[in-house]
Amino acid sequence: MIDEKYTNLLKANNSLSLKECLWLDAVQKHHPITKEAAKHLHEKGLIEGRAPHYTISLKVAKMTKQIGHYTKENGLAENSIQKLLLQLAHNAGSMGFKRQDVYEGLQHVFPSSLTQDEKLRKIGNLLRKIAKEGFITKTISGKQWIITEKGEQELNY
Repeated sequence: MIDEKYTNLLKANNSLSLKECLWLDAVQKHHPITKEAAKHLHEKGLIEGRAPHYTISLKVAKMTKQIGHYTKENGLAENSIQKLLLQLAHNAGSMGFKRQDVYEGLQHVFPSSLTQDEKLRKIGNLLRKIAKEGFITKTISGKQWIITEKGEQELNY
């Protein structure tokens, strides 16, 4: 059964075919679509992502009033996640924090289609990136991270 949002979209938008609306409905429900369908929808700017993790585009989310769903599916922007990570580091203070603490606190801000391993990898990459920028550093034991003065300044900026 096609979602009512997509039948309404078909009625309101003459540039979309029934087939495209059915494909969009499948994408939104995380059902597989053919490579040809994905290519066609990508070219028209109706979906984002790579197989098999396609999501509706922001353009479609706006047309179907699904901005919340879109944000949940795609996660927050990296700079927003960085600010949240710095807030976590600030809250941990001199006690420090581990990657698992970041996962527990921030797993919900990553795209919902990612596995736990993929989220942990993204967190590891983000920790290395902001450490390279001088916002956090490892503790003497090397097992935890702490926020630096530069990180505190960035957080308060």
